[in-house]
Amino acid sequence: MDVKFKSLSEGEHEEEEKENIHFLKSLQELRELRSQLHYAADYCETTFLKSEKKKDVMENTKEYICRAMVTVVDHLGNVSSNLEGLISHTNSFSDAQIKIQCLKQRLFSCEQYADKLSISNMQWKEKFPRFHTRYLSPSPILEKTQENLKPAIATNNKHNNLAFVMPVRDGLKVLAKVSNPKFHFQATPKVRPRHRRSVHGSDILWLIRRTKHTH
Repeated sequence: MDVKFKSLSEGEHEEEEKENIHFLKSLQELRELRSQLHYAADYCETTFLKSEKKKDVMENTKEYICRAMVTVVDHLGNVSSNLEGLISHTNSFSDAQIKIQCLKQRLFSCEQYADKLSISNMQWKEKFPRFHTRYLSPSPILEKTQENLKPAIATNNKHNNLAFVMPVRDGLKVLAKVSNPKFHFQATPKVRPRHRRSVHGSDILWLIRRTKHTH
């Protein structure tokens, strides 16, 4: 927003000088009135004390005071009008400043409205949705780590498969049989056979020996 400074012409300069002169004259007249009022107060006091007709002196004093107050009020009005004229000339950019202040106020109100909208979107919720732990989706960090580990596992599987390939003369490849690994709780312990003599066999031997002794 551009503020244009208006240049004062010669006529405006003359008017401003005249207003300055009038203002100075009005101030000088107020000073003179002050001295005149002090002199009139002293004169009324001396005449009241020396005169025998004190009632007439009181009436004259009241009339003089009333006229003096009227002249003082008139001079004060003249001084105030001259002062307003000087202020109006010096405050030539008040309209531009008022417009700028209005624009600032509007911008401030818009910022406050935007802040209220953002705060309303970020309100605190006391009741959060509760889900069972087994149905919760994994965090993105775990998913990324699993994706990064997949190619490494695939390469290890390839190397393991290549280790069991055996070359054949006919140009064919035969996969060697690999025993399935068993865990410690799956392995079945070997049962050692117990050498027990059968009762029936011992009875037969006893009968044979007995027949030999009898014959």
